[in-house]
Amino acid sequence: MASQLPTSPIAGAINSFNKDGLKPTETAEKNPLPSSADVKQEKTHQNILAEVEGGAKLRHTDTKEKIVLPSADDVKQEKNRQSLLSEVEADHSLKKVTTDEKNPLPDNDAIAAEKKEVEMRTGIEQYNKENMKHTDTQVKQVLPDKDTIEQERRNSLNE
Repeated sequence: MASQLPTSPIAGAINSFNKDGLKPTETAEKNPLPSSADVKQEKTHQNILAEVEGGAKLRHTDTKEKIVLPSADDVKQEKNRQSLLSEVEADHSLKKVTTDEKNPLPDNDAIAAEKKEVEMRTGIEQYNKENMKHTDTQVKQVLPDKDTIEQERRNSLNE
C-alpha cells in the first residue's frame, strides 16, 4: 500500500503516524423511519395531487355576500363632515374693511426719563480721560492683638 501512495510530505506524515494512540470506535448508521403521522400526511398529499391531475369533480356552491351597513353614528359623522366641507367650499361675500393703525405716543414722563438716560450715556462716552490723576491703592490690614488670638485659641479648644 505504501508503494501506491504518492511521495509527498503529507503522504509521508500519514505513513509515519502512530496509530496506537487512537481509540477503537464502532460506527452505527442511523436511518430513521418516518412516523405514522408523516406517512398519513404524505398519503393525503399524494391523493390530492392525484385528484387534481385526474380532473376531480367539483361541487357547486353559492356565494353569500355579507354587507356591513354603517351605524347611525357613522352616518351622522359623515353628514357633519359633508356639511362642513360644503360650507367651506361655498362662495362667501366679504365686506371691504379698512384698518386704522394706532401708534400711541409715549407720555411726558417716559420722554423725560429717556432723555436723562441718553444724556448720561453721552456724558460717559464723551468724558475726557486725560483730566484723571493716577492714584495708588494701599491695602491696610489690621491684625488682631495677642489677647484676641489667645481668646480664640481657648474657644477652639473648648469646642
